[in-house]
Amino acid sequence: DNGTMLNDTWTWSGTNWVALNPATSAPAGEQYAMAFDPAAGQLILFGPGTGLDDTWSWTGTTWTRLAPATSPSGRFGATLAFDPTSAGLILFGGWSQAYPNDTWAWDGKNWTRLMPTASPTGREGASLAYDTSSGRMVMFGGYGAGANLADTWAYGTAPGPVGTGQRMSATPEGDGYWIASPSGSVTPY
Repeated sequence: DNGTMLNDTWTWSGTNWVALNPATSAPAGEQYAMAFDPAAGQLILFGPGTGLDDTWSWTGTTWTRLAPATSPSGRFGATLAFDPTSAGLILFGGWSQAYPNDTWAWDGKNWTRLMPTASPTGREGASLAYDTSSGRMVMFGGYGAGANLADTWAYGTAPGPVGTGQRMSATPEGDGYWIASPSGSVTPY
């Protein structure tokens, strides 16, 4: 609230938030990208919001800085979500003096830059989730080029590291909020 960035870690008990005191923590920052990777059994944090290209994992008791051979450039507000088709995490966009429109995959050890045949414009703060009904990653909204974005994109991996990007539709303008159902379908609101 006073502009101080924090590096505290909290867990949800099912009824309350509980502060944890890990031996090691990622640096304080903002607009981290974070997602759970069930294939690797890791909670992955990218950024952090200090503009670094650090990758951290949460073991349940402490944070560990990882040392991947390759990494996306440092950025704020990238979007990150698990893709069960490729059994890894997909990262898109963010902001660092510009809005990169690059797509990266995390395999539990390293980042690999993907080269989809089409890509959305660069943005930060978009929402990304896997849609089981289509078998693709679906991204909505975000902020880029001075405006809230209202487009929806789908990304599906093909055999090998190359996938395709496809613009699906324009939807009401927003900052990229989603409702995900237990069945795995996603709906922007």
